[in-house]
Amino acid sequence: MIGARPGRRVSNPLVSLRSPLPLIVAGVGVTLLVIALVTLPPRPAPEPPQTATLSDSEALTIVAHDMRSADAAARVMTDGQARFDDGTWYVNVGPAHFHFTQRNRIVVAEDQLAIQLEYS
Repeated sequence: MIGARPGRRVSNPLVSLRSPLPLIVAGVGVTLLVIALVTLPPRPAPEPPQTATLSDSEALTIVAHDMRSADAAARVMTDGQARFDDGTWYVNVGPAHFHFTQRNRIVVAEDQLAIQLEYS
């Protein structure tokens, strides 16, 4: 080649370094990525545990703790029967029925006899 320096090759880049095209493509790519992340559905909430993490005596203790008198708490501990079903603990003390979820552990009296026992 006439006028070219020997040993030095001139490379022709695909896009000029002065071109705004690479920045535009990068901006569009980042924008599409942000839109995809924002519009993806959120992760579902974790399912409540389906297996018991408490023993029967621990479930009775939680119910006994919510009783207003020591006599009622002692009755729950001696006469209470606990069972676990689908994330919820059910406690029967004679004809009185209580339940609480394993996750929240808020004791709920299910009937009038349970309310009477709780406040006796």
